[in-house]
Amino acid sequence: FEGMLIMSTTCEHCKYRDNEAKSGAAISEKGTRITRKIEDREDLHKQGYPESSETCGLTIPVIDLALQPGTLGGRFTTVEGILEQVFEEL
Repeated sequence: FEGMLIMSTTCEHCKYRDNEAKSGAAISEKGTRITRKIEDREDLHKQGYPESSETCGLTIPVIDLALQPGTLGGRFTTVEGILEQVFEEL
């Protein structure tokens, strides 16, 4: 991820935490498809890539979930974190 800015905040009073990832570079001509296979509960907690961004979509066919690019903003989180955020937004 070229030119990425990751912002993380925590409220000292209520302990609310938020992480946001923003691209600091131009969108490349060719995109990248990342496919993750979730086989057990531990896979939901693995962190690695921003699971959502301003320019990517997210599809989880088993629960019929499709998020368009920019739906949740940029987040550096886990798959579980994305699911929690979708639940909160419903």
